[in-house]
Amino acid sequence: MENLRTYLLTLCGGGVLCALADRFLSEKGVGQTARLAISLVVLVVALKPLNALSSLSWEDISFDFSDYADQAVAQGQMEAQNSMGQIIKEQTEAYILEKANEYGVSLTVTVAVSQDTVPAPVAVELKGNVSPYAKKQLTAIIAQQLGIAEEDQKWT
Repeated sequence: MENLRTYLLTLCGGGVLCALADRFLSEKGVGQTARLAISLVVLVVALKPLNALSSLSWEDISFDFSDYADQAVAQGQMEAQNSMGQIIKEQTEAYILEKANEYGVSLTVTVAVSQDTVPAPVAVELKGNVSPYAKKQLTAIIAQQLGIAEEDQKWT
């Protein structure tokens, strides 16, 4: 890191030198020759690190990406699981609303989904004015069709 800092400072110093030379040297004669000489010095300074690079082997500059790959895979799996959970939640809520509509019931439905590898609906909260018959039918459908036990169905 220190070498990079030194290189950049040297390069910046050469740039300042060129700017000063351009400002104070004349356009013709000795000024033109001095500008050319200063530009060549800055070019040599700029290209000097390439000489050091030629002695490096691929092992010297290799980088282990395995940790980053593992992190990317884990993050991708987590995002896929979250997306799948959201889709399952939305589809389950839509199914319950569709069944409630068949019984002429207007509900607000909120489904909770497990955080397992394969998300599944585990609980539901239902809000609305429901007749005892419709509530009994919907409770049975939710338990049988969706696997959400009656004790995990909260009616308000």
